[in-house]
Amino acid sequence: MLIDGTLIPTRRRTGKDNRKNYSGKHKRHGLHFLALTDERGRLIWISAARPGRTHDITAARHDHIVEHLKAAGRAPVEHGFAHLKTWRILTKLRRSPARATNLLRALLVLTNLELDR
Repeated sequence: MLIDGTLIPTRRRTGKDNRKNYSGKHKRHGLHFLALTDERGRLIWISAARPGRTHDITAARHDHIVEHLKAAGRAPVEHGFAHLKTWRILTKLRRSPARATNLLRALLVLTNLELDR
């Protein structure tokens, strides 16, 4: 299994509570997701939404998956996220983190159905 994280852009909301969703790396607001893929780049799991400023390794430690992935490469994961990001709805999310998590997990299922055809 291989792991990588991505930032899904969101609308900028005002207030202190939304500052945690700003990613300095990407210079935009968003939600951070981790994904696991198999060796062929097929997505098999997506994490819950986290604030956009969350680093990949921090999220992986929180989900207790780091120890399973120490010897893995990265290229197939990028391929898996590329398939997921073809969904137009992900160009800019306008959902709460809880709903965004459900949306991405549903898109994971639909993406895998599309790839199986």
